[in-house]
Amino acid sequence: MFKNLFCVVFLILLLVSHASAGEADLNVDSTSISGEKKFRHHSLSVEYNLGTFVDFTIGIDNSYRRSEGAISIDYGYVPFENSGFETGLILNYSLYKDPIITAMAKLKGNSDLGEQISCYIEFDFGVMYYDSIIIPTGHFTALGIELGYPASLRFQVPLLLWGQRGVTYIGMGYRF
Repeated sequence: MFKNLFCVVFLILLLVSHASAGEADLNVDSTSISGEKKFRHHSLSVEYNLGTFVDFTIGIDNSYRRSEGAISIDYGYVPFENSGFETGLILNYSLYKDPIITAMAKLKGNSDLGEQISCYIEFDFGVMYYDSIIIPTGHFTALGIELGYPASLRFQVPLLLWGQRGVTYIGMGYRF
């Protein structure tokens, strides 16, 4: 069921990004003529996570239940143009028999490597709700990569991250 939901959200984001790209071609302004990309303050992405922190801690416990990963919805806001600094909110839903819901604030440092490639480092801090208990949690990404602008494919280099969003994840995002 959740895999189907993820596919539907992925296709919606893909269609929205395609429609927005078509609008951008019709609205020619001075920024598109000069070849510079238009600055966008907001971003929204949906990611599929594998190997979350909870997968490992529950695996150590005898009550291990098989996980099918997690789905994250990530909102980001860049307050200043060309700052490389982004903040936002992440909602994470771990796919267990008894779901684990996580809400985290994020701090992200972006580095443009060209018009279509961006690398980043990210720190996330928050709480997870599991079995009627609220537990502090977090996530650290040492190297993440975004391909495309304003629509992007986002992924993290496996094992260079650790926390509630998994040891690797991949998703689609859009800046607006």
